[in-house]
Amino acid sequence: MIAYISKHGAVQEFVERAAAETGTQLFDLSSDAAAARDAVGGLPSDGRIVVAAPIYAGSIPKPMLRFLESVREDLLSRRVAIVLSCLYQGEEARIQLAETVPPWLVGHAERQFMIGGRVIMNELKRPVRFLVRKILGHDTDVDTMAWDEVPLLAAWLRGES
Repeated sequence: MIAYISKHGAVQEFVERAAAETGTQLFDLSSDAAAARDAVGGLPSDGRIVVAAPIYAGSIPKPMLRFLESVREDLLSRRVAIVLSCLYQGEEARIQLAETVPPWLVGHAERQFMIGGRVIMNELKRPVRFLVRKILGHDTDVDTMAWDEVPLLAAWLRGES
């Protein structure tokens, strides 16, 4: 199963591609958190769970954090992968992971997929666009999505890695 939250659609598009390759059930935590909690508890002990979120303004969305805490014991007894979207790559992305995802989950996860990010400036509200412009130092669109990670996530979901 894949439990995700997506701020501007990049995470959603990424996990939808992986789910399409594997037939994995998706749960959007912005609308299906209760169903996702039930699904986690109903998975067999060898079940695989993906949790996917963006880093937005220096943190992952609170609904994801609440979900993780609510199913903590179930996650710790199953195979877990983290999918994290942020504009940073390499070591900077790993730092973002360590600073935003609960340490118990980082330590337990079998796989971590750092999938890059995407900012389409004209889709942002004015105050957000201003903030993003200050952070990035420019006002052009950014797309660092690592679409080549989709088959790797799909392989993990199928138990091939």
